[in-house]
Amino acid sequence: MDIDKFIDLLKSRRSIRAYKPDSVPDEFIQLIIEAARWAPSGGNSQLWEFIVIKKKEIRDRIADLFVESTKPIRQAELTREKELRVPALEREVTEPGFKNAPVFILYAVILE
Repeated sequence: MDIDKFIDLLKSRRSIRAYKPDSVPDEFIQLIIEAARWAPSGGNSQLWEFIVIKKKEIRDRIADLFVESTKPIRQAELTREKELRVPALEREVTEPGFKNAPVFILYAVILE
């Protein structure tokens, strides 16, 4: 890939915050994990494992835990002077955008 194509790729990337409920083919999941597996790591140690979660009950529980984990951060932010606050941290998180994604891919760092 030449540098111009690489810069175009960087400029065209976007963040996704809302997801369709459509299922994701296993082949796509494997490609995503393969791409992530090749990401750089300190000393090229690649001390990670990927966990694919398709069950809705587990995905819902993870989303609920995420919401719960944001509460202390928000409370701490609200103790700061108003002009110093990060607006996104002032808002209460009711449901994360990723909750409706059909698949979660989590990674765990394995420390030996």
